[in-house]
Amino acid sequence: MSLIIQSLPLWSRIPPRPPQLSQFQNSSRPKPVIQAGQVQRNVLQIARRSANYHPSIWDPQYIESLTTPYGEECFGTWLEELKFEAKRLLEATVEPFSCLELVDSIQRLGVAYHFEDEIKNGLDGVYGVGAHAGDDLYTAALQFRLLRQHGYGVTPDIFSKFLEKERTFKPCTSLDAKGLLSLYEASHTMIHGEEVLEDAKEFSVKHLNYLMGNLQSNLREQVQHALEMPLHWRMPRLEAKHYIDVNGRSDERNMVLLELARLDFNFVQSKHQEELKEVSRDRLVENYLWAVGIAPEPKFSNCRKGLTKLISILTVIDDIYDVYGSLDELELFTEAIKRWDIEALETLPEYMKICYLALFNFVHEVSYDTLKDYGWNILPFIREEWERLCMSYLVEAKWFGNGNKPALDEYLRNGWISVGGPIAMVHAYFLQGQPIGKDSINFLDHGSQLIYWSSVTTRLNDDLGTSKAEMKRGDVPKAIECHMIQTGGSHEGAREHIQGLVRDCWKKLNEECLKCCLPKSYVETVLNMVRTAQCIYQHGDGIGTSTGVTQDRVISLICEPYLPHWSRIPLRPPQLSQFQNSSRPKPLIQAGQQCNALQIARWSENYHPSIWDPQLIESLTSPYGDECFWTRLEELKLEAKRLLKATVEPSSWLELVDSIQQLGVAYHFQDEIKEGLDGVYGVGANAGDDLYAAALQFRLLRRHGYGVTLGEYKSVGDN
Repeated sequence: MSLIIQSLPLWSRIPPRPPQLSQFQNSSRPKPVIQAGQVQRNVLQIARRSANYHPSIWDPQYIESLTTPYGEECFGTWLEELKFEAKRLLEATVEPFSCLELVDSIQRLGVAYHFEDEIKNGLDGVYGVGAHAGDDLYTAALQFRLLRQHGYGVTPDIFSKFLEKERTFKPCTSLDAKGLLSLYEASHTMIHGEEVLEDAKEFSVKHLNYLMGNLQSNLREQVQHALEMPLHWRMPRLEAKHYIDVNGRSDERNMVLLELARLDFNFVQSKHQEELKEVSRDRLVENYLWAVGIAPEPKFSNCRKGLTKLISILTVIDDIYDVYGSLDELELFTEAIKRWDIEALETLPEYMKICYLALFNFVHEVSYDTLKDYGWNILPFIREEWERLCMSYLVEAKWFGNGNKPALDEYLRNGWISVGGPIAMVHAYFLQGQPIGKDSINFLDHGSQLIYWSSVTTRLNDDLGTSKAEMKRGDVPKAIECHMIQTGGSHEGAREHIQGLVRDCWKKLNEECLKCCLPKSYVETVLNMVRTAQCIYQHGDGIGTSTGVTQDRVISLICEPYLPHWSRIPLRPPQLSQFQNSSRPKPLIQAGQQCNALQIARWSENYHPSIWDPQLIESLTSPYGDECFWTRLEELKLEAKRLLKATVEPSSWLELVDSIQQLGVAYHFQDEIKEGLDGVYGVGANAGDDLYAAALQFRLLRRHGYGVTLGEYKSVGDN
């Protein structure tokens, strides 16, 4: 590991594995640029390797069929109203503990980007008064985690009150499941040298596992979820969806925040669908998942589209170096990248030309946009990054071609570049429209420990997920195999070692986040690359084998609105199977097709046939039966009940009840209305000389079954 720390950087590639070269072909089905067995003219036949990736599972017609109403203006207006309510809630929450819990909920629900100023003001207040968590482990750990994640200078000393003299945690804390869970999450923000937090992680894991069987179901689910992967390491967009689900089952949730989170999730999803449709012609769904994980917020639309293009080009070039190209061809391609001249195209084999041209055009497009918008010519800088990336690919190709098996340190000195993290993060900086000046250019040009450690961690996660398939194919050794060769150890022992390196890298990442002077949104982008890698490679090669977990996550994040029983406005997202093995989507009922209904005997009066087409009836749809609208309805009912109870003047109260009845919502307030009318009836007719009030009182009491007579209102009649 020491050699890794010493070798500070120049960048490279993001890890997704495969679309084939076919994704750049204009064809209805994927075809390799060179067919199996085909030989280029005047060129000796070269034995080609193949990674045997399955074809894309995403039919373009399925992507085009995705639809949602949440991008419409009415939902944007509703979102703004909920944001306003949430801001008022944040501003009204002054007690430090309540503020911390509220900020934590807002972050985990995925809506913190709406409230950056309010959150900063709240955390400034908490930090200003110092550590005052009392004897509450849960609060102390929550305070430490939030302040550390937001860059405040907090130390593990906040936990000293929970430690024995021997610096071990007090026995009483071992039974506090909620506190232990908070401590566990806080421990993953540790940096090197914070032994107290290392001990806290081991202590919390041990006792959470011991308590697991005795926990209530909701808390037990939270603990299992956390122990699988800590919050600090998780892909934020997926975590937000999970947290919305958990809060939706909790009686302690804040309804305004939950409603905001649901609506915001669907609103952001509508933006992601629009973007995906722009690139779906190239079957880039899995690559777009990377982009969503790295920069999910709506304002980063250009960044997501640019990263998707970058990852797609990069993946094809990576596969050429890894699998398809001969060493001679790869030398030619690398030289063409160094020349960066359109005329270099003529030196390349036919199958390489389209890749080179796609890369050439993409880099010039990004450079042009940056020059136009910010006045900086970044072309020489980006060219150099692509050269470094392709050089790192060539190193690995030579290792394979020559049968070299590098030691782990040597492998990682090259592998942190070839994984693509640096080149992706450099492009992300410009694509996000981050401030460009001498300091930022110097930061990116001369290397950053933040980008270095994020790329090393991404490389290690990539290798943990893909090593089994790549070892089976006989590819160049990756981190696990390098460690096995170096130590003579087992595969399982090597995996454990690499997992330990991942934990060490996170400590360095946490440390670099505290030092970094770049915009916070960009720092989060760099961390999100690592989180997305851990998500994609958590259960294996989530890109090379994109069925299963990856497919489920894409559908969950991009295809389905959050609300689980959504009824066709938009249409319940079409099933992917509907579009598989078909040239175009077919409606469930064809035009002119008869339904298999029993024939109806008609009466002799010759009534005209029903004007109501069954397909029209089946097509009727409304979102208002869904849970989010019921949530809003319950909030409004609560406000109306408060209004009923607060209205004590009889005439005003009777008018209110009359309005409620005429609006058709009185069935929600039967108890409140009965209680109020009992009071009115108990004091008798007190309408005075007001004919309107007397008639209203009489009508309401009579309709509700009270024994009122006109004689009681004689005084009004006399007047």
